Amino acid sequence: MQTTTQKSAPSPQSEVHAALYLVVNVNDLGNLDGETERLAKVLKTLPVSALLVATQDGETCNKDALRALIKNIQGHDIAAMVSNDPKLAQDVGADGVHMHWRSSIAADYEAARALGGGAMMIGADAGKSRHDAMVLAETNADYVAFGVPANLKDQDSARARQIDLVAWWAQMFELPVVAFDITTPEQASELKAAGADFIAATLPPNSTDGALFEAWLAGLAGLFTTSQKTA
Repeated sequence: MQTTTQKSAPSPQSEVHAALYLVVNVNDLGNLDGETERLAKVLKTLPVSALLVATQDGETCNKDALRALIKNIQGHDIAAMVSNDPKLAQDVGADGVHMHWRSSIAADYEAARALGGGAMMIGADAGKSRHDAMVLAETNADYVAFGVPANLKDQDSARARQIDLVAWWAQMFELPVVAFDITTPEQASELKAAGADFIAATLPPNSTDGALFEAWLAGLAGLFTTSQKTA
């Protein structure tokens, strides 16, 4: 793929399409009973194209539980990803790995690619660096992502920067761009309009009030249709 090939300018009348990439933060893979029902409802309601099972770095992983979850996701014809660990992805039969941003992201991505080879899908978050995004693209990442980490104090400025970066990438390059750290339908709508190829919406915590969860689900359902699901 020629990652530096520029896109032709879209028609002002053309509709912006984006696929849904669900992110599920899992702290205890051995105790998924509380998530099973909600996840099943999400997968029944929304046209999810890929799903990232995100675990905390350094967390001891219950591989049997993760393997079962991955198999369940793939049974819905959804690409199953894990975070940061290509060896874990191989061990549990995941389709690929998403690399979260860090200062060494380019080198860490290359190490992951060397381990996973061409058969594994590997995408990476470029943080706020256009340079890192282009380096990742040139080294054959499957997608480039821009996110808004929760620990940033100035969330408003970070959200505005994310929209700007996604719009820049979508206008300039063919490689898919993913908008990460999307927690509300309103954020999803803004990034969809900016040209994101995938919207990585995070499943609300299990402690979220039921009415708020239903509002989140309905809001995303209004943005995505089954015809927008891609492999």
